Amino acid sequence: MRELLAGPMRYTDLRKSLGGIATNLLADRLRTMEERGVVERRLVDSGVLYALTPWGLGLREPLEALGRWGAPLLASGPGRTRSSHAG
Repeated sequence: MRELLAGPMRYTDLRKSLGGIATNLLADRLRTMEERGVVERRLVDSGVLYALTPWGLGLREPLEALGRWGAPLLASGPGRTRSSHAG
């Protein structure tokens, strides 16, 4: 979902951006998200694009909030906890 927040993407572009996710796993996840109304397939002249539905776009704020929350952990590296940031 994070990848689709920037806009619709082709399957191959999604796969590349997800760092080599297995084809069957990506296909299963897209199918599940489509069934649940989070993602839609759009047929365009050049093929198929995957896009977030309006309901799926509602995840932007919570996903960005999680990103902000986790940023200090990424900066400090593994093994650091929130309590070790308090001084």
